[in-house]
Amino acid sequence: FLYDENMKLLACAVMRPMFLFGKTFVVYDPQARQVALIIRSMFRLTRHWYIADLNCEGRYEMSETSALKAVFRKMFGHLWGMLRCAYVFRENGEESGIFRKDWSLLNRYTLFIQNPPDVDYRVVLLMGLLADRIDPDRWYPWLN
Repeated sequence: FLYDENMKLLACAVMRPMFLFGKTFVVYDPQARQVALIIRSMFRLTRHWYIADLNCEGRYEMSETSALKAVFRKMFGHLWGMLRCAYVFRENGEESGIFRKDWSLLNRYTLFIQNPPDVDYRVVLLMGLLADRIDPDRWYPWLN
């Protein structure tokens, strides 16, 4: 669920039954209409998330910035924040933003979208929230 500062519902995501090669979430607006799909692809070296329309055609991608950090994180965990992951947003192959987990004792994030995509901003925020909740940076590498 995604709420604004007045606790008004902006959007929510519901996970579809699990597929072997990824996780799919259906995004609903406050009027309970399906807006988009958020897809997390599995069995890749780095983490990849996609926003697709209801016909499963990908329109916007969020992927990890460093494959080297991803490999080290799988072996050592996030090492007290030094190996936290950061994501790059891509639209039609061009970088259009970044979602970064900043180093701090508490969770702090930076989300910057340079050219707003033709995707609803609520869906992009929900994708960042799902990436943090579904794929958190863990202390122990065997949980990654």
